[in-house]
Amino acid sequence: MLKCCQRLQYLEHEDQPHFYLTSSTFFKVNQDLIFKPAFLIKDDLHGPTSMDLNAFLLFKEKIWVGALYRTSVKLYPKKNLQNDLSSQSAIGFITEFFVKRNFRIGYGYDYSLSKLANYDNGSHEISIGYYLNTIRSQKKLCNCF
Repeated sequence: MLKCCQRLQYLEHEDQPHFYLTSSTFFKVNQDLIFKPAFLIKDDLHGPTSMDLNAFLLFKEKIWVGALYRTSVKLYPKKNLQNDLSSQSAIGFITEFFVKRNFRIGYGYDYSLSKLANYDNGSHEISIGYYLNTIRSQKKLCNCF
């Protein structure tokens, strides 16, 4: 065994259940603009429960622009949590552009509002999506009206 690896200890891992609840809806503002509010609640029974509040605008079924706010919520008592955890976690924005009907590129940025903000400059995300041509995908992008 290498000298540097002699002190290495293996961590035991136990799978823990995670729960997600999400919902969204669409509101047609006018012919070219659709508003989509959404939320996501994430819980793992032992850590803080987080809630994402999102708001998106879809312009001419081509460009998504949105913002998010992430916070922790206390849905039920958890005995192992610190009492002084900040409830505000992050803010961010998201944008996506549909290059073609079935191909999109996107960018997102999250900025931490907790004590982690002292140690990072936020997180960046680049996404690429390709939608397969199916009968369902040939419908309108926002099949909400």
